[in-house]
Amino acid sequence: MASVMLVTWRESLEAAIIIGILLTAVRRLGEPRAVAGVWAGAGLGVIASLALGGIVKAYGFAWEGPAEKWMELGVFSVAAVLLTQMLVWMQRNKRVLRGEIERRAEEVLTRGAWGGVAAIAFLGVLREGAETVLFLWSIVLQQTETVSHASMLAAGAGGIVLAAGLAWLFFAGISRLPVAWFFRVSTVLLVMLIAGLASSAVHEAVELGLVPAIVKPLWNTSWLLDHKSLAGTAVRTLTGYRANPALTEVLAYAAALTVASLLVHRAGKSSAHN
Repeated sequence: MASVMLVTWRESLEAAIIIGILLTAVRRLGEPRAVAGVWAGAGLGVIASLALGGIVKAYGFAWEGPAEKWMELGVFSVAAVLLTQMLVWMQRNKRVLRGEIERRAEEVLTRGAWGGVAAIAFLGVLREGAETVLFLWSIVLQQTETVSHASMLAAGAGGIVLAAGLAWLFFAGISRLPVAWFFRVSTVLLVMLIAGLASSAVHEAVELGLVPAIVKPLWNTSWLLDHKSLAGTAVRTLTGYRANPALTEVLAYAAALTVASLLVHRAGKSSAHN
């Protein structure tokens, strides 16, 4: 469940940073009444995200036969693209994110629009929450062994608690935490997750006959680590490992890993230059 904790930690940390910046801004601007608006917007964002998760749980796993393959192909593809976009956006805007959020908060507070800061908080939390639902959905679809809801909830809750604690320590200024280092490590792991999602999408495409396998299997390391075992499933959801992949899947993994790495690296260099 390391992948579940990684995703919830990263997305929750980004949401917590947005809320922290908003709270800092409204207090600095001398608008203590707007603090309630920030928390109200954040709370509504959490509720909306949970509702979206409930919808996915109720209807997202009710597919069978070829329709299930098509659904998984779509989820893996969309998740890989959105996760790449999210990482690139964060790399490109990490140096100006605080100033941009503070500017938007100041604009709405200057007009006396108390609901404005609530809307900023709501949309920020909902965006991270919706991404979390999609990414967790794609992770669960890759599971080859039944995973208990309790273990997933524990991993997800652990990621949220870690993110909240890290954000609080950062904004409280009581600890010089290497936040940039945390983001770099999680970015590397998420790039691997992107490659794994791309490989899973191609696997479903092969199963549907949309693309050729070319060579199947290219190798078989089931004797070392079976991806259907409990340990293999954990490694697979985090890195995209498959014991007996087709050549097409390996090529997709390598291509996605290369492209995502280059895009994230280029966005980081662009941010540093600007």
